Amino acid sequence: MPILLFLAAAPAVALMIYIYKKDSVEKEPVGLLAKLVFFGALSVIFAVIAELILGYIVNQIFVPGTMLHAFIDNFFAVALIEELGKFYALKWGSWKNKAFNYRFDGVVYSVCASLGFALVENIMYVADGGFGTGFSRALTAVPAHAIFGVFMGLFYGRAKHFANFGDPANSKKNLRLALWVPALIHGTYDFCLSANNDFLLLFFFVLLVGMYIVAFRAVKKAAQTDIPIVSFWYNANTNNDGWGESESANNGGAGEE
Repeated sequence: MPILLFLAAAPAVALMIYIYKKDSVEKEPVGLLAKLVFFGALSVIFAVIAELILGYIVNQIFVPGTMLHAFIDNFFAVALIEELGKFYALKWGSWKNKAFNYRFDGVVYSVCASLGFALVENIMYVADGGFGTGFSRALTAVPAHAIFGVFMGLFYGRAKHFANFGDPANSKKNLRLALWVPALIHGTYDFCLSANNDFLLLFFFVLLVGMYIVAFRAVKKAAQTDIPIVSFWYNANTNNDGWGESESANNGGAGEE
């Protein structure tokens, strides 16, 4: 059992450390990160209850074993529910925190919340399935949750940037993207695995490799081009010097979409 617990927890911990080290400008408070991991873990309770209810409803409306059933179940009764739980764990735990003062912080926070969820989920799967399950999930499911968290965090950081800069419309847009983009990727991932289709299974491996490449490149770029998040009024009163540069930094922060 100790070996299985280590196998279940190690991938999530390793990925958290990797993202934490990438935050080279200003390290985040360990207490805040631990809180986000805890909130992410708690969101498993919401996900399990909601998935049981929605799964039952989907089974009553759609014929189990069909592609349509697999599509609805994976995208709406699983992926959207899990990402919704992680999203609110992330927002409740970090949105108003004073430490949230750089855009890359959004990635760090989101990955912590996502891996808190993945940690609990992985322990449950490994306890039931054993070493083989733990090994396969260490290479697939746990990194996938981290990748979903990366995409959530990229948009989440932008949302905070726009909110502080006095642009609520773009802030709300990016908050929606912070939920729907990872939910769409997550749903595609789960659907390809459960649809019992050789073509979709092949596409799953292509998707997995693509997710790895895109996410790691996105993390590297976001870390290297990180900018501080300051309020609109502070920025206006300091002639844009709050960004470290004037117009070029402001355009680079607000113009990226």
